[in-house]
Amino acid sequence: TAATEAVTIRRQLAEANPAAYLPDLATSLNNLGSRLSGAGQREEALAAATEAVTIRRQLAEASPAAYLPDLAMSLNNLGSQLSGAGRPGDAERLFGEILGSFADRPPGAGQVFLARGRWLLTEDRIGEALTDRSEERRVGKECRSRWSPYH
Repeated sequence: TAATEAVTIRRQLAEANPAAYLPDLATSLNNLGSRLSGAGQREEALAAATEAVTIRRQLAEASPAAYLPDLAMSLNNLGSQLSGAGRPGDAERLFGEILGSFADRPPGAGQVFLARGRWLLTEDRIGEALTDRSEERRVGKECRSRWSPYH
């Protein structure tokens, strides 16, 4: 498929120049995971989504402001896929790890809270999802007050 071909090409580029092409490889892996999941290929989808999260987590550790929003998007996809595979506990542990690593690094941390909140909604854990949404708003408000040129 085109998504598989994109991963192959971007993997070669990332091997030659990781700084330039790792973000693109993660994007292609995230897209491939979504397509494979939609086609019912759960294990292959999980592998692609897991690799995307691994790459984006490394990128976010080096540059949180630039890459935490992308990590949050990949986490949202991987969390949904883990739940669909009957592994919601793994999704919850993963969100916990990421929040433990990045909760003190706004503004991207708000995106991670939002992603976990969306996942919690899919698990019918509405009260916890609302708590995460409130936390996402709190982080956003803190960022606006801290970095706004008008404050």
